[in-house]
Amino acid sequence: MLTKNILCPAGLWLCLFSGFGCYAQTTASPALAYAQQLYTSTLGNEAQLFNGPEYLNFIQKYHTARGHQFFASDEARPAAITYDGYTYEAIPIRYDIVNDQVVIKHATSPLLIKLIREKVNSFSLDGHTFVWVGAELPSDSEMKPGFYDQIFNDRLQLLVKRYKVVQERATTLGTEAKFSEKDKVFAKKDGAYYPITAKGDLLKLLPDRKKELQKYIAEHKLSFKAAAREASLLELAKYYHTL
Repeated sequence: MLTKNILCPAGLWLCLFSGFGCYAQTTASPALAYAQQLYTSTLGNEAQLFNGPEYLNFIQKYHTARGHQFFASDEARPAAITYDGYTYEAIPIRYDIVNDQVVIKHATSPLLIKLIREKVNSFSLDGHTFVWVGAELPSDSEMKPGFYDQIFNDRLQLLVKRYKVVQERATTLGTEAKFSEKDKVFAKKDGAYYPITAKGDLLKLLPDRKKELQKYIAEHKLSFKAAAREASLLELAKYYHTL
């Protein structure tokens, strides 16, 4: 029998609430139609947010962990999410930047839910706007489909891939983990994406104003070492759009 997995508010259906959701026949029946209607009316327009798979917090497998897998905070923070073309305000989320997943708590249970990544057009969290970049990437691109922090958006776009790497160490008590945050900067110009690892990479994309930009870099003593690179690239992009 063909089935589909849908998550249900507690009390709507009798189901095994073990974290795997509950199953219903795809062939509509009056009871199923009523349950679906009640489910939607209970959650309102946010109902479609809660139909993703369960998120398993993998950090729990470690004996100890230094840091965590989330962007900015391991606590849920309010975000504006554009999901499948609809925008939802003040939705508490966590953004797992190890697995590149947006995580929300189910409205009527303790379950954590992974939003379906390809349906998340964008989300704004703690002053950062993350956009989904996917289908438009060529197969040989250095960029991979995922969420990118859009730090500048004009004729030139600057996008930062924020991620964490996990270092594991075996001990007699169990496995220890250390989370380290990294980032990669990319530019989008004329529909194409380019990795930006140094000032020269950006200057190559802006040959029409190269001399002015070089002068600005020297006068303002912009540094492109790792710690200052993102801020300097952003300042340079803003200046370029004033010329």
